[in-house]
Amino acid sequence: MKTYFSCCCPSLIPSRETARISLLCVLIALYMLAGAALFSSLERPAELKAHQLWERRLRDFSYEHNINLEDLKSLLCHYEEARTAGIRAEQGRALWDIHGAFYFVGTVVSTIGFGVTAPITVTGKALLVLYGLLGCSATILFFNLFLERVITMLSLLIFRCHRRRIKHSGLQGRTSEDDRNEDWKPSVYQVTFILFVAVLLVACGAASLYSVMEGWTYTQSLYFCFVAFSTVGFGDFVSGQREHHEDTWAYQVANCLLMLLGVCCTYSLFNTISVIIKQGFDWMLRTLAWVFDDTVNGQQVQATPSSGHVMMWHYCIRKTLQHGTSAQPPYFICQTDSTGPVHSDPVQCFNESAKNVIRFSGVCHRNQLKELFGDRQSLIYTTNEYGQLSNICNVSALIDCN
Repeated sequence: MKTYFSCCCPSLIPSRETARISLLCVLIALYMLAGAALFSSLERPAELKAHQLWERRLRDFSYEHNINLEDLKSLLCHYEEARTAGIRAEQGRALWDIHGAFYFVGTVVSTIGFGVTAPITVTGKALLVLYGLLGCSATILFFNLFLERVITMLSLLIFRCHRRRIKHSGLQGRTSEDDRNEDWKPSVYQVTFILFVAVLLVACGAASLYSVMEGWTYTQSLYFCFVAFSTVGFGDFVSGQREHHEDTWAYQVANCLLMLLGVCCTYSLFNTISVIIKQGFDWMLRTLAWVFDDTVNGQQVQATPSSGHVMMWHYCIRKTLQHGTSAQPPYFICQTDSTGPVHSDPVQCFNESAKNVIRFSGVCHRNQLKELFGDRQSLIYTTNEYGQLSNICNVSALIDCN
C-alpha cells in the first residue's frame, strides 16, 4: 500500500527489521513493568512484615540480655561481612577446597552464579573477569552446538514419525505433494512441545532427588530447578552445600549432571520459544503493513500468508530498485539449503560473478520464492552445504541486502 507518508518522506519509512526490534523493545519494557507491578504487589507486604518482625525480635533480644542495641547491630554488620566471605553460623561444607572451587567455576562458566561463593581477594576478582570471559564464551558455544544436535535429532524423529504415519494411513495415493515431499520440515511448535516435556521430566526427576537430599519441599525443589536451569541463579536455594554432602560422591556427580542436562535443555527450549515469538512479531508486522512502503516500481507487492520471511525479500528488492543496480543476469544466491541461513560471503562463493550475487541475510523457502517472483527470465541459484549449484526458480532483479 502506497501512502501519502511513504511518497513524501520515503527516508523516514522504517524497515521491517527496525520495526521488529522496536516492537520487541516496547513489548519487553511493558512486560517488565507488568512483572514489576505484579511481584511488588505480591512480595512487598511480606517484606514489610518480615522487617517489622526482625525489628521486634532485635529489640526483645537486646532487652532480655541487657545488650546495647547499637552494639548488637554492629555485631550483626560484622556477621554480614563474614557471611559474604562464606562464613555461616551453621557448619557447612568448605567453599574453597578443590570440590567447592570446582562447583564455583561450574556456576561461573554456566552463567548461573548462585552467589553463595564469590572471590574476596583482589587477585581473585581480577582473575575471575578473564576466566569468565573465556569460560562463558566456550560454554555458550557448547550450548549452541548442543542445540543444533537436539534440533537435528528431533527433526529427524518427527520426520520419521510423519513418514510412518503416511505409510500406514492407507492414503498414499491421496496424500498431498507436501506430505510426500522429502523437504517436509517439522513444525517449530512440535519441537517446542517435545523440549518442554523433556525439561519438565528433567526438572521433576531432579526435584525428587533434591527434596530427599536437601530437605526441601517438592515445590521448593521445582523452584530451584527452574532458577538453576534457566541460569537465573538467585542463590536463595543452592544444592550440595551441606557438610554431609562432601562424602556423598554419587550425589555430587548426579547434581552436576542434572545441572548440565537441565541447563542445556532449558537453553534449547528458550531458543525455540524465541522463534515462536519472532513469528508472532512477523504476523503483527504483516497486520501493520500499511506503515511500510510495499511497492516496487509503483506496483504493490504482497506477502503470502504462509510466509514469515518474504517481507525481508520485499524490502531487499525495493531497496535495490530504489538505489539502482547495474548487475546483469544470471543472479546467484549463497545459502546452506533452501530454508537455511547464509552459508558464507556470496562474493567468495562466486568470484567470477561477483556483480551478480544476491546477498541475503534472511530465510525463505523455495516454494515461497516461486510464489513471490513467478516465472521470469533471470535465473536464481543457490548452493548447498557442499558448495554445489542448484537451480531454484526465476527472479526479477538483483537483491542486495547486507
